[in-house]
Amino acid sequence: MLLVYTPEIKPRLKYIFDLILDEVLGITYKLTTDQEHFIDFIGPKFNYSQEQIAKEHFIYANGLLLEKGIHPQKIEKQNYLEQTVIFANTVENSLIPFDLFAASFYLVSRYEEYLEYTPDKHGRFPAKSSIAYQSGFLQKPVVNIWAKHLLELLQNEYPRLESKPIHEYTFSPSYDIDIAFSYLSKGIMRTIGGFLGHLRQLDFDQIFDRTKVLLSGKNDPYDTFKYQQETHNKYRGLRPNYFFLLGEYGAFDKNIATDRWRYQNLIQSINDHYNIGIHPSYKSNSDDQIVQQELQMISAIVKKDITRSRQHYIKLHLPDTYQTLLDLEIEKDYSMGFPEELGFRAGIASSFNFYLLNQEIKVPLKIYPFCIMDVTLRDYKKLSPETAIKKIEEIVASVKSVDGLCSVVWHNHSLSQIDGWEEWRTVYESMFDCAASRKKYQI
Repeated sequence: MLLVYTPEIKPRLKYIFDLILDEVLGITYKLTTDQEHFIDFIGPKFNYSQEQIAKEHFIYANGLLLEKGIHPQKIEKQNYLEQTVIFANTVENSLIPFDLFAASFYLVSRYEEYLEYTPDKHGRFPAKSSIAYQSGFLQKPVVNIWAKHLLELLQNEYPRLESKPIHEYTFSPSYDIDIAFSYLSKGIMRTIGGFLGHLRQLDFDQIFDRTKVLLSGKNDPYDTFKYQQETHNKYRGLRPNYFFLLGEYGAFDKNIATDRWRYQNLIQSINDHYNIGIHPSYKSNSDDQIVQQELQMISAIVKKDITRSRQHYIKLHLPDTYQTLLDLEIEKDYSMGFPEELGFRAGIASSFNFYLLNQEIKVPLKIYPFCIMDVTLRDYKKLSPETAIKKIEEIVASVKSVDGLCSVVWHNHSLSQIDGWEEWRTVYESMFDCAASRKKYQI
């Protein structure tokens, strides 16, 4: 057992110590505020406070974990472990030159997203406003890296300190079904509008393809679900997650109407094989009742409670979005990532229960952060398929190095081999070859 001395035990401190020591590192530990007990203890221990007691291992505590409320933080930085670290200090006797627990809490709680910021055109917190992006470590799972480094330092002093992590490296593919079919089940008006749009652009190939799909049974280009299943079947132990958009048709919600039998059959069929969840519509992000209605619709289609969610357009607003999900008894959310940048929005490649800063409480909502998304690679970063494969390999290698969670987001339409996605099945298959293997390697 590891004993940790701290002058006070506050909710933030207990939360992040549980996450780092217990969940990520798998160390049995105990907190104490009793200095005499700490000094007399024979075994692995360290002091987390603002001053060293004797000559024990000592990590200088910044003070963030003992605070209440949300305030702009003055965050010092320096270079350590060949990268920038935050909540740095120059305390001579500190085991490491930064408060890794305060830094981890700041990232995982998404503290900065409670502060004032300039949103993007969709009202989202921009990746470039994050301290991870500005410090150059967005594409590294730094919380896991820091935790692993702490373990190495402690085991150098206490070789018998056991680490038995609950989780191992895991590849978790997932899919957002924003538009299930390109041509099918669109209804008369949308179908006519589609033909007219092709005609205005003199796109006779699209007119021909749409006609063949509608009249002669040619496979719809967005119906890539059999191909996905064939890919999954090549690898053992995969359990993908599918998130279905059920919002009313609008500027940013363009899926098939929920009363269409073909769409309902698709949802039911996917539910027979994989995990499914709600993909709350763009419009629902500002109206809790719409989220509830969409959740009721998908639950009715599959005749079971739905407890998984990922926000459409990754419209994640803290704490409101998560409070809505909690109220609707959603248990797992997969929205923690940036749409415009690869990497780790919360700095971590592990699942974790969220901490609501406005209530100072750990809540029963499990967060599964993603680090790679297809539209990030092609649409936001404008990468070629060849460069995208290299970036994926780098991210996957960083997750494997810390035995973390590699969660990725794909779309059925990005496997369609049309509309600029012609070469992206190669990227998709390369990602599976790389990420589904447990082999570790350096890029």
